[in-house]
Amino acid sequence: MTTIEPRELFRSSDPDTSREAAEHITKNGDVSKARLEVLEVLKLNPGTTSRELALCDSEVQHESFHKRLPELERLGAAHRGEPRKCRVTGRRVTTWYPGLKGEPEQMDLI
Repeated sequence: MTTIEPRELFRSSDPDTSREAAEHITKNGDVSKARLEVLEVLKLNPGTTSRELALCDSEVQHESFHKRLPELERLGAAHRGEPRKCRVTGRRVTTWYPGLKGEPEQMDLI
């Protein structure tokens, strides 16, 4: 997995504290650990929403899934599936799968 620079973890319109937090979690390795945790849960539960994934693992908060899944997508470690009604929120939202879209092992999940 390639790396994401701290500047990619916050928007230019975010307060300075967001930039500082991004630099901190990148330097101390927390963000890498969080990505791996999210990816492991996703591998066990492909085709789920971020809220559903949060229910699958009591150690990882929903916010971590919500933030780390798009990062994993940019890194090529996860991809978005078709939206569907979430079993937690009842709203139509994005589903997530491990790996790149169309990888052979993903075809078995369809």
